[in-house]
Amino acid sequence: MKAVSVWADGGRSVLDDGRGHSVVVDLPTDQNGTNAGPTALELCLMSLAGCTTTIFKIVAGRRNFAYKAFRVELEAEKPRDALTITSVKGKMEIVTDAEESEVGTVLKLTLKTCPVGVIFANAKIKYDWTLIVKKP
Repeated sequence: MKAVSVWADGGRSVLDDGRGHSVVVDLPTDQNGTNAGPTALELCLMSLAGCTTTIFKIVAGRRNFAYKAFRVELEAEKPRDALTITSVKGKMEIVTDAEESEVGTVLKLTLKTCPVGVIFANAKIKYDWTLIVKKP
């Protein structure tokens, strides 16, 4: 795994993973950026959302668990006096024929094994999840 960041200008940098994928991070205009991309901290929260949907798919596949749609929405709190995120509220919506208890099992296994989620947990960032199960 590799990451390279090259400063472009102002608050903007271009990140590269060494596999041909790039993303721009920037600061909002009120912080002297150009708002050309998410901040690095926003990208961290986006990574948690993406990791959750990816690992959920892997866990669901191993359990022969089928679903039609899955959405993760996260909101992070970063108080002005804090250096980083202090808590995360997550909402997960899934469309499936499965029982809610089976969805809960897949979700529990996902949260236990999501690599980015483990980083958040090890940093002792509090999080609270709401699960919404809809039938197709």
